[in-house]
Amino acid sequence: KAKDKNTIKVLSELLLGVSQELVLHHDYSQKWSINLNETFTESATKNYTDFLNEVSQKNNLIEIMCSMAPCMRLYSWIGNALSNDIENNPYKEWIKTYSDKSFENLAKSLEDLIDQNNNTNNFNELNYFYKKAMELELEFFNAFSDF
Repeated sequence: KAKDKNTIKVLSELLLGVSQELVLHHDYSQKWSINLNETFTESATKNYTDFLNEVSQKNNLIEIMCSMAPCMRLYSWIGNALSNDIENNPYKEWIKTYSDKSFENLAKSLEDLIDQNNNTNNFNELNYFYKKAMELELEFFNAFSDF
């Protein structure tokens, strides 16, 4: 849905970042003997991925980006918040990935694209997608926390 070369370039870089995330998840699944093809998907996870899938099919580029941005910003923040003492942490590689400056730069590049492509200035409408994604992220983390 991108119409200019710069947006396509930035989105291609984001896609490369997703590819690296998939490798990270694959490595963890191998390390912990988890068959990702046979694993049950929790409803909180499915709700979020279904939301992103629906938005990507039915909405415009800026609405899609507003739906993606919370995940990237949140994971960057979590990675940085956990990065001080990771030596014996079983999620060390995950933390290193999301606390890395390159991931922060990817999150920032998506936010910059949102700013550059927001021709409507309809912040209430765009806020719906951002807020809905954050609510689904919260649902995801609540589903897997012991709090």
